Amino acid sequence: MAIDCELDFDRADPFHSAPPVRVLVVDDDSKVIDGMKRCLKRYNIEVIEGYHGVHGIWRTITERPDIIITDICMPLVNGEEVVRCLRNNQTTSSSPIIVLTGLEESHWKKKMLGLGVDAYFTKPVDSEELVQVIASLVPQSLARNA
Repeated sequence: MAIDCELDFDRADPFHSAPPVRVLVVDDDSKVIDGMKRCLKRYNIEVIEGYHGVHGIWRTITERPDIIITDICMPLVNGEEVVRCLRNNQTTSSSPIIVLTGLEESHWKKKMLGLGVDAYFTKPVDSEELVQVIASLVPQSLARNA
């Protein structure tokens, strides 16, 4: 499993009293998506599924999630192409994007940050760290949708 679900519930929940944050998770591995759903719902974060790059782009345009989390290695359209497409679209150009991938090579992180992603994590990810980054990106998303 690519998600660390051991959560410290004594820490403040940044989303407890707010409407659910809507996060699109784009990954061709349904186990990753299921793990993200299970872990993030504990923080009042709703996960929208995108099972490959094309599906992720379509879900971004139709669902308008608050934040997008994408893998890099996927069939049809990979995560790099997803990021390029979203950054080049007027409607989605300022959408917060997080990369969550198994690729640990530093050139991938540099490349994706250069394309304008807001954060880069390697699998397995610590869910509390991910939630902290999501919380930091929510104001950016709300400003975009205002």
